[in-house]
Amino acid sequence: MTPASRFHNALRILTSIEVNDLRAACVVDDNWGTPEASDRAQLAAFVQDPIREALRMPDDNFDRLFALIESRQPVTPHEALGEADHTPGPWIVQRSLHRQDGEFDFAIHGDGVPVLAEVFGRDAHGGTPPAGANARPIATAPAMAQALDRLGSPAPGAAQPPAWASGTVVPVLKIALGTG
Repeated sequence: MTPASRFHNALRILTSIEVNDLRAACVVDDNWGTPEASDRAQLAAFVQDPIREALRMPDDNFDRLFALIESRQPVTPHEALGEADHTPGPWIVQRSLHRQDGEFDFAIHGDGVPVLAEVFGRDAHGGTPPAGANARPIATAPAMAQALDRLGSPAPGAAQPPAWASGTVVPVLKIALGTG
């Protein structure tokens, strides 16, 4: 989600929040927490023009409103994973229980993700690629990325990798991370 689409979605959320939800989140308390603030009915004004009233409300109320809006924003898969750019490892290879066209298929799964990838034991031309041998390197991707990262960026004080490693490891790591 781009920043512009996230902002656009926040405006949609703001203009569609129900009064009961505003009360439950302690955003509104009939007079923005200060009965002497004015003789206006802030809640009615908020329903009429939520953007203007959001600008007028005290910081504490606005912080609660912002938290309510953010809680309703959709979560992207990347955000759901947190810092990781991929489903955290370990990834596990599991052979299917039944042969398809004489060959086994393999599924690669991670913690809480039933199928990250599938490797089939036959191709479109009737061939039988080595599905198990192809599945195993895929399943080691998180561990390989971590090892490449350590080799490409050694800890302070650690022995430096040989010069060839920088020329080989860094480009491969960039491909693995989608940055190169």
